[in-house]
Order: sequence, then structure tokens, then C-alpha cells
Amino acid sequence: MKLCNNCNEDNYFLSESNKTDICKNFMKYNPSEVQKSFPRNADIEIIVEDKRLKEGCKIFYWAASSVPLIRANKITTEKNAYDDKNWGLTRVKKNNIVNFKICAPQCYKENKTLWPRHIHLIIQKDKENKWEDIMYTLLCLPVETQQLKSKKLKNSNIYVTPMQVKKNWKSNNFYMVYAEKETLPSLKDLKEYEHLNNLHIPWESQEIKLPSKIKKETPLVMYGIDEKSKSAKKLILRLAKMGYENLFFMDLGLKNFSANSKKLF
Repeated sequence: MKLCNNCNEDNYFLSESNKTDICKNFMKYNPSEVQKSFPRNADIEIIVEDKRLKEGCKIFYWAASSVPLIRANKITTEKNAYDDKNWGLTRVKKNNIVNFKICAPQCYKENKTLWPRHIHLIIQKDKENKWEDIMYTLLCLPVETQQLKSKKLKNSNIYVTPMQVKKNWKSNNFYMVYAEKETLPSLKDLKEYEHLNNLHIPWESQEIKLPSKIKKETPLVMYGIDEKSKSAKKLILRLAKMGYENLFFMDLGLKNFSANSKKLF
């Protein structure tokens, strides 16, 4: 999967990219002089491990602005997705590990192609005040792999709460997607929610096929049994690789959705 129109490779993990006009806009903040560490309202932390990242080196990063679940069905263009505010500065830790704290960026369309939520970054050269000419791109979703992991900083624009779902679900702007086994109950088994947009897609299914009425840009909210379940994060990565990029995560899961949902178990 490519992360943006400028990526030179098909990879969700530190893809090398060409610098763009958007990049030039952010470079007006001289990375060597920046003191700000990360956006004040950051809601997601991406943790990366890669040998290309040398301990102690600075990394300057930026991304598109956030969009809440209620407005997620309105996809904008690359030009309108960036507001020059969602950026930060971090350093590479021991064992080639780096943490990016950011407001989860929106996905957007460019030349009729839908691009996933991603972070752009440049890396300092050997602890000097010089920066590599290469721009890198990194997937920014609640996922968990050996090299790429995510952490919730707070509930906001990608980690949604049961309250956010209940408040906005009747608008039919998004689907709730259950990532557990077919034999387990889901929100569709609750009478008050059975008529709303529900999907049950076990993350380990050999083949995943979504209904034709669901487009690549349709907002999808993943959830599992509870906050300990990893099924939703695994499904998020699979769907992103398939081109379904407008993804959200209700990390509290079905058991914490309501009093009635607990009775299902």
C-alpha cells in the first residue's frame, strides 16, 4: 500500500517520498531551531523501530489536520487537508526507537485516489544541524506490528468513545465493524442498534469482502470485545492495505458500550 502520491515505494512503514509544496510550507519552521515537541491536542502516539534511525538524531514531522467522526464522510483534497499546525519534533531513542505524538490526521483525496492517514518526516544527519534530503512517510492508524505500534493519548478524532458513537450513529454516516469471531455477539444483536449500519468482519478471515455499497472512503469504526482485545487493530491494518482508509477505533469495545451490551456475554 502506498501512503501518499509522493511515495516511491509500496510500503506502510517509513516509505521514502519526494518533497512537495506541502513539505515546503512546514519547512518554514526551521527544524534546527524548533522547540515545540508535539501538538498540544495530540491523540495518538506512533512508536517505530528501524535501523535507519540513529540514536540521538532529531526528527521533524507533520501531518494533515484532524477530522471528527461526525464529519468523516466529507473527504477533502490534499490542499485543504493541511493547516500547518499538526507537527512536532522528536528524537531517536535507544534501540532505534522513536515516538511520534500527533493529532490523528484525516485521509484525503488527490487525483481521485484516496490516501490513508499518514505522517511525513525528515531526519537529522548524524546529530548535526543538517537534514536529509529524503522525506519519509509513515502510516498513522491504531495498529500493532513488530515495527509499528500505536498508543492512545486521549479520546478524540480517531479513538472514539461509545458516547460519540451513540450520539452520531443514527446519521448513518459511518459503519460499526466488529472484528471478533462470527460466533461472538456484536452490536447488531442489540435491538436498539440492529437497524443501524453494522458489519461483522472477523479479522482472521481468509478473504475479506465488504458489501458493494461501502466505498473506500466510507467511515468505518472498528471494535472488539473490550479494551484488551487486539482484533480491531489487526483488522484496521488489513482494511487499510485493501484501500479502505477512513478508519476509526472504539477501543473500549462491545462490553463497555452499554449495560445491555454486557448482558450479551
